[in-house]
Amino acid sequence: MISPETLRRFPIFGIFNDNQLKQLAMITNELSIEEGVILFSQNEKANALYFLIEGNIDLFQVAQEEIRPEKKKEYLVGEVNPGELFGISTVIEPNIFTAGAKAHLSSKILAINGIELRSFMDSDPILAKNVYHQTARQLLQRLNFNRTQLASAWL
Repeated sequence: MISPETLRRFPIFGIFNDNQLKQLAMITNELSIEEGVILFSQNEKANALYFLIEGNIDLFQVAQEEIRPEKKKEYLVGEVNPGELFGISTVIEPNIFTAGAKAHLSSKILAINGIELRSFMDSDPILAKNVYHQTARQLLQRLNFNRTQLASAWL
């Protein structure tokens, strides 16, 4: 659990009212993650929504070679910078991570309990709207990142 004041420091949480910030703070923990640590993997159950305070997180997907299925390769599919949400599959059914997340640098994050968050969202439509609004913003940023990656691959 963290203080609602911790959340108030970040503009992304500015759309939440005092009661919503208190609810979120009750189900949020601050964590320090060392470089190289995998926070979650592709296809895992998504039970936490994350917010990056400082550091850098890489989002990656793993693909297997058809000829040698034991051979796997990681592909960068996104980067998370301070002030951004990640692990957004936590609020989008079927709540399965579509990519993995690894600390590119030592990082400080907020981890919001996804089960409790979904319960709060079910009982508070305004909270749900605000969470979905911020989630949609992050999805658009990731879409633009991937479009840029695809465009540069063609050059």
